[in-house]
Amino acid sequence: LDIAAYLPLGSGRLVVAWPSGGQLGAPLGLADPRFARIAQPNPKAAIYGIAATEFLERSGLKDKIGNRLQVVATVPQVSAYLISGEVDAGFINLTEALGIQGKIGGYLEIDPALYSPIRIVGGVLRPQAGEPAAKALASFIETPEAQAILRKHGL
Repeated sequence: LDIAAYLPLGSGRLVVAWPSGGQLGAPLGLADPRFARIAQPNPKAAIYGIAATEFLERSGLKDKIGNRLQVVATVPQVSAYLISGEVDAGFINLTEALGIQGKIGGYLEIDPALYSPIRIVGGVLRPQAGEPAAKALASFIETPEAQAILRKHGL
């Protein structure tokens, strides 16, 4: 793609979520054996899978969780398993957690110091860079109103 400009939208935030009926007091609580099935997106294909792996390594949880970790394809797949109760906990992004919060037990944000920054950006394609709609969107993204909307949705 021929990108003329990148528009910073926010930072992606990793969370650990659990199904209805569950409870987790802190992310390090995943070491508890009652969390027998913990899902994460595939770190070879999903940025939040990479973030989850980094968190598990940097927090010292990786060895404590061991084979209880189940790698699945995507964030939506982790969410589906959380909603259905197929897993006891799972790593997803904050935007996803906000979208499914009425269907799961809850979630906790992971300390962003424990995984690499996830920068979410939009792009303006060069052929459309001069279009009034593209200019208007780029201008709007920088406003406090737009930033509030993005924060409300987890960015």
